This record gives sequence, C-alpha cells and structure tokens, in this order.
Amino acid sequence: MDLLQQTAWHGDPNGNTLLLDLSKGMFDALGGRKGSLLSLLRPSIVSKVWQSSASGFPGTLEGDGMTLGGVLLVSKDGIAFEHLESEFGDRADPEDVVQAARELVSVP
Repeated sequence: MDLLQQTAWHGDPNGNTLLLDLSKGMFDALGGRKGSLLSLLRPSIVSKVWQSSASGFPGTLEGDGMTLGGVLLVSKDGIAFEHLESEFGDRADPEDVVQAARELVSVP
C-alpha cells in the first residue's frame, strides 16, 4: 500500500481517496470468487495467456492466481463502476474505467 501511494496515488484537491480491500471483505460481499485449475485448460483461457505472453506480458506465479478479480469505483452516491471477472482474463475495458473515474472526480 505504501508503494502504491508513493508511486501511483497522490490524492487530489477534492479529497478523493483510493482504498484497497486487503481483507477481501468487500470482494466477498460482491460475490467474488475463485477460478478452478480445470478452467485454466479452457481454450479461451489458454488463448488469452498465449496472447498476453506474445504481447510482452508473461505474468508471474506470485500471489493468489486463482482469484477472479474486478474493479469497483464507489462514491458517496453509490457504485459508479463495477466489473467482476467471470473467467480468467475477463478484464474491464480500461477506457470505461478511466471514464468512470473521471466522472467521479469531476462531480462536485
């Protein structure tokens, strides 16, 4: 968390804050789940791994590689953006995430 704050998050004048759910409590409440070893053998997943590696993103074997991830942007008014992986490699569209984040910080 300290490294993230030092390198990527510096806050902003409006007091917006980045929170990480290290305990995974929110993840569990949103129905977060884990994939299975068998699902890693699906052709669509093998293809995503192959494409990622060929693009220069080989990945690592560090951490909990079985957790299906997601993105949640929340404001005082509720959820502004939500994406939960349905399978490995099912990522949120970065442009959608950036647009939702911009809308959050531009709201008075």
